[in-house]
Parts: sequence; C-alpha cells; structure tokens
Amino acid sequence: MNPDHTTSSAGSPSHSFAQRLELWISSGVWPNGTTLPSLDELGRIFRDQNLLGIQEVLNGFLSRGVLLLDSGTGRLQARGPFSARGENAEYADLGRPFDNAEDRVHALREACNALLCQSVRRLAAHATHDDLDHLEFALARAVNDQSAENLAAFDRELVLRAGNGLMLRIYDRLISLGMAESSATLYDSPDATLARTEILTAITAQEHAAAVRFTEGLLISPHHAA
Repeated sequence: MNPDHTTSSAGSPSHSFAQRLELWISSGVWPNGTTLPSLDELGRIFRDQNLLGIQEVLNGFLSRGVLLLDSGTGRLQARGPFSARGENAEYADLGRPFDNAEDRVHALREACNALLCQSVRRLAAHATHDDLDHLEFALARAVNDQSAENLAAFDRELVLRAGNGLMLRIYDRLISLGMAESSATLYDSPDATLARTEILTAITAQEHAAAVRFTEGLLISPHHAA
C-alpha cells in the first residue's frame, strides 16, 4: 500500500473499528484462513492511529474465536464464513427473456453492479487525490443524510471517477431503464453507508480485491435481493 494514498474518512466516525473489521471478515473480504495485515498496516488501511485500541479489538476477537492465532507464524488469521461470491462470480445473462418485472429489475441491478465492480477496481489502482476528495464529499453527504438520492449519487460518483466515459453512459442508461423504479429498496439498510464507507476505505488503501468484494455485497445483501 502507498501510505501517501490516504485521505480523512468521511464515513468511519459513526462506526467503530471493531464493527468495521468484523464486516471485513464476515462479508468474506478476508475469508476463512486469511492472515490479517500487521497492526501498523491495519492502522493505515482503516486510517486509525489508535494502535492500542486496535490491539484491544484484536485481542477481543481472538477470545471470541473470530480470529485464530497461527502457532507457527504468530500471526492472526480470520475465522469467518467463506465468501458468498467466488472470485470468478458470474452475473445474470441479460439476453434471456424476463418472466416478470422483478426479474428485469434484478438483471439491471446485476449489470449496474458489474460496472461498479469495474469502477472500484480501476479506482483502487489509479485514483488521484482529486478523485478521493470528490468521493469523500459524496460519502459525507450520504452519511449526513442517508437518502436513496445521496447514496445513489455516491455510487454514480464511483463510475464517474473511474474515468471511463462509456462506462458512465452505460451506467446512466441502465439506471434510466428501471433501477429508479425500486430505488427505495436499494438503500433501506442501516448498513448502506457502512458498506460504502468500506468501499472507499479499500479504494484509498489500494486494496482492489476488498473494494470489489464490498461492491459485490451491495447486490448480494438481503435488502438487494429481487
């Protein structure tokens, strides 16, 4: 990770380090058996310089069985569920006929999610400070007012900041084709801002695999199911 590739976190103050770390494990971003980063690296990824507090959380997770200590290396390992979506996860075939309106909306969500995944992968590799500043602003607005409009605006900013005009035009077209019909159900979870906070955290830390996994989670979480 590039330590200069950091900004202040707009969304993290309302969520504790323990809550955020548990999400990274339970969501499969750091699946079963993953060796956790070092204490210093965790501090950089989560932009939390309270290393004593981080160590206390790790000790608590170790006692709860969320983490395991590898006796050979002395490193902590995640003990969480396997990822709900594999590395080569496939999206729905948009060419198939739709049995009903719900199938159509779900397929559109999958297509939008695929574009978001591509966007966050590009951002984790190439985001500039200007990109991160704009994303921080959009996330802060969503955290302060968790409306469907503000959360959708953050998602669109991800595609915009990825710097591919064609992807943005396709994304906007998909939204216009039907995503708005059910937008109220896309952002009704109390974890909606937390998930996006961790997407930006992963982008800022240049953790592209984590950024993609959290983005996939926007689709596969229960409140996104068709």
